[in-house]
Amino acid sequence: MRRAYSWAGLVLLGFALAGCRGGQTLLAEGDSGKTVELAVGQELQVQLAGNPTTGYTWSLTGLDENFLQQQGEPDYESDSDLIGAGGTATYTFKAESAGQTTLKLIYSRSFEPDNPPKKTFEVEVVIK
Repeated sequence: MRRAYSWAGLVLLGFALAGCRGGQTLLAEGDSGKTVELAVGQELQVQLAGNPTTGYTWSLTGLDENFLQQQGEPDYESDSDLIGAGGTATYTFKAESAGQTTLKLIYSRSFEPDNPPKKTFEVEVVIK
């Protein structure tokens, strides 16, 4: 009986370390460049730091909606009540069908299209 509890604890710890919670996988800026596996129907959340008061915002580039669809608009939570404070944007995506796609977001000023993005977030998404 004791061994069953040990295995259950390891499985739960594995899910916690993988960023999974309640059928969702959570990624942050440091996860850029990684490959993430999802099941069809599973949600992926991406949390990225930013400060829209500077004119910089995160935006999607080339999302293949046959495999991954954005769920609504991103949520933004400010780090402070102070004017001009930065915060975190949370994007939610849902795995629609089996396959592989690239999820890429860029942090740029839309009114400066000739300037390169200040930051880029990109992950390979494998859906099974």
